[in-house]
Amino acid sequence: MTNPLTEEELARLEGLHAKATPGEWEADSEKSDGCYGSGEDCHEGYLSFYVCAPSGEKICDALNSDVGCVHEEFDEDGCCYAWDDVAKHNMAFIIAAKNAFPRLIAAIRADRVRADKAEDMVGAAYQFAGNVLDYAGLFEHDEGQRALDYFCGNVEDADFRWPAADLPPNMATVVARAEAAEAEVARLREIADAVAYFGKHCNWALGFDLPTYGDDDNQEMLWLVTEEKGPINDREWSTVASGATPVAALVRAHRARKALGGSNE
Repeated sequence: MTNPLTEEELARLEGLHAKATPGEWEADSEKSDGCYGSGEDCHEGYLSFYVCAPSGEKICDALNSDVGCVHEEFDEDGCCYAWDDVAKHNMAFIIAAKNAFPRLIAAIRADRVRADKAEDMVGAAYQFAGNVLDYAGLFEHDEGQRALDYFCGNVEDADFRWPAADLPPNMATVVARAEAAEAEVARLREIADAVAYFGKHCNWALGFDLPTYGDDDNQEMLWLVTEEKGPINDREWSTVASGATPVAALVRAHRARKALGGSNE
């Protein structure tokens, strides 16, 4: 894999560009008296190409190039048109690279700024996720640890752990991880809100629905969030929501209450 340019290399390139002939460079052609071909197929004269400044002054040419390759074409009248095709393409590349140079450098620097911001975002999300899980009492829970796995490097490599300095230089990878972090932070915020809401409502209870004797053996075992209503001698319990885990049950219950307009109680 090609190593990215260092800041010193970028600065050196910028210095070279600043000292080069200013303006948008252009290409032009000129007649060369040189020969091409061999033996009876030897011919004299062909077009060569050069780079010129916006004023038309010549900057560099290919008249003495050792890598030229002359191509020929004949029109319908039999007239021959010959040109140095290698010189044509070399000059085109030099001009395109020089004229695009400021935008290329600006794009590299912008990508690095975005990469730094994405890396900072991933780190902040990791810290926030840990704090939320700790606040909710879920830091040691399997589901909490799975959430943190999103911030431990490559999610496809369970052996990789979080050293920020080892984040891959590939911008796409960093941005993808930042997007995953943003999605996971939203999920953890929802969990934290559900836990906080549960803590403020003493008439809510979290329990596990175990199959009783005689029940269907295939009955699904779920965590339930129930709500207690009524006077002490006439209590009623209704199921607010259920889920395969305590977190899933709490989140679904909170969503259900929000749907009824009770999320700010």
